[in-house]
Amino acid sequence: MQVFTDVAAAIAQLEVPEGNVAIFWLGQAFFVLKGADGTTMAIDPFFSDVVYDLVGIKRLFPAPFPAARLAVDSVVFTHDHVDHYDPKAVCQIAESAAQTLFVGPTSCLEHARRDGVENERLIDMTQDQTIKVGAARLCAVYAEHLTVGGPATDAVGVVVELGGIRLYHTGDTVYNAELQRVGQQLNDIDVLCVPINGNYAVMNSLDAALYTKDVDPRVVIPMHYGMFAENTADPYLFVRDLRDQEAGVRPVVMAVGSVYLYVQPVEGKHAETHR
Repeated sequence: MQVFTDVAAAIAQLEVPEGNVAIFWLGQAFFVLKGADGTTMAIDPFFSDVVYDLVGIKRLFPAPFPAARLAVDSVVFTHDHVDHYDPKAVCQIAESAAQTLFVGPTSCLEHARRDGVENERLIDMTQDQTIKVGAARLCAVYAEHLTVGGPATDAVGVVVELGGIRLYHTGDTVYNAELQRVGQQLNDIDVLCVPINGNYAVMNSLDAALYTKDVDPRVVIPMHYGMFAENTADPYLFVRDLRDQEAGVRPVVMAVGSVYLYVQPVEGKHAETHR
């Protein structure tokens, strides 16, 4: 695993080998994916201090680079909460990267329109819908996230297929029987990104470990921790819970600003390397 001082430049310049996907983690639920063909996608980009502006809770570290430097083909939102749909960041990304498309549930797209994003750059993504965005294939799946921070009634998780590799970002969701059913029905997930903070209608580390066992991916990356002192968790407790559940899935705990290079297995479930 490699940590970059200039993450925006690394995203732009990294050459991804065939059969690989580069996964950058920028904190909270914010990931950037890059395929071997150069396709780039951001999921739930969170850059600003908008949470502090609204409720007085300050982020523990600044964004690794300004939002205006996020040059990606598409931005995907899982739901319309400000640490996932960051209105300040959306305005800056839309203005600085005219080619970027914005994909998400209806509530997010309505918000994007209010923030000045043109209709032709917006792609609706609702639960159980599968869409193509450039070279990527996206499938929106069930998530349940009714929280005191405001209901996210059209929240989704998203399965991204890029270069033959399938990554499942759950978004914010509780662990319940319906989510368990969804996870058990998903096929051949390479990488699972799952929240562990446990507050405000989001899975805790044990829930996340149980859900990882349901999904049975090759690799699991914990997320949604370390951003706010008032709402965080220890990722190594998740690693312990995962071990206790005997899930047989490899956990990868990422540093903010790092890249994980997932290698498509040639044969066997765990035939992969990382850096």
